[in-house]
Amino acid sequence: MKWYYKSRLKRRVIKILFFTILFFVVLPAIIFYIFQDNTEGIFTLIFSPGKTPFPTETISPIPESTPSLVATATPIFTSTPTLEPTLEPTSIPTPEPTPEPTLDPTATPASTSTPTPTATPRSTPTPVPTPAPTAIPKPERNIAVLYKNANHVSAVSRISPVFKIINRGNTNVKLEDIQIQYYYTNEGGIDQTFWCNEFSGGGVERDSSQVHGSFLKLKTPKDNADYCLRVGFYAKAGVLRPGESVEISVGFSKNDGSLYQQEGDYSYNNASNAFISWERIAVYMSGKLVSGREP
Repeated sequence: MKWYYKSRLKRRVIKILFFTILFFVVLPAIIFYIFQDNTEGIFTLIFSPGKTPFPTETISPIPESTPSLVATATPIFTSTPTLEPTLEPTSIPTPEPTPEPTLDPTATPASTSTPTPTATPRSTPTPVPTPAPTAIPKPERNIAVLYKNANHVSAVSRISPVFKIINRGNTNVKLEDIQIQYYYTNEGGIDQTFWCNEFSGGGVERDSSQVHGSFLKLKTPKDNADYCLRVGFYAKAGVLRPGESVEISVGFSKNDGSLYQQEGDYSYNNASNAFISWERIAVYMSGKLVSGREP
């Protein structure tokens, strides 16, 4: 088996030497001759040995041109005699006397008196006073909320505040933008229920279902308040025009029926006969406090 591998190795070495000589010796020589200026001559020598690779061109002498003499004609100027005109005498006409016209006597016109123009009185225009521009008032939303207590007894099973909302501004106010907050104590922290007894305005009953209420437990309870009733409106409650007012009578109670002790509550007031302006009722409009104050 050794003789087989040795012969195989020799054949491989011969192949490598052949291709090495082909690429590194023969091929560069061919490329060198191809790119010379006498490319055509090299190929002629290789492929047509009997032919002359570069044909010799015979250069013929260029005959010298013999200058030709051209005769130039010289112009001959001939003087032309100038003719002077002969002046003939012109006859001067004799002027004839012109007869003068005879003047006829003309009547002298009588003097005519010139009328004196009468001055026309000019009317003086009366100045028209310019009306002062009327200042357009800026839209102003001004809401007032009055309060009275429909159940003014201290110990009660239900708290029944009544609110009157008045638009004292000069533009319409959406009721849904208004929120009233009533602060009180919920002894025992019992769950509660809210309702609206009446919703009216301008002597007309309105839909009480458009009034809603919710309970908020204060994060920092006070001695006179640990809960807040928030009363608001839905969009269908409508708008409050300037000068208009609405009244809402609401109520809430504990679900277990236990009593509230209203005496001492922050927003409690025992006024029950007439509406009063009560600063302990906080009123918000579009999320901004506009009336009253919080505890």
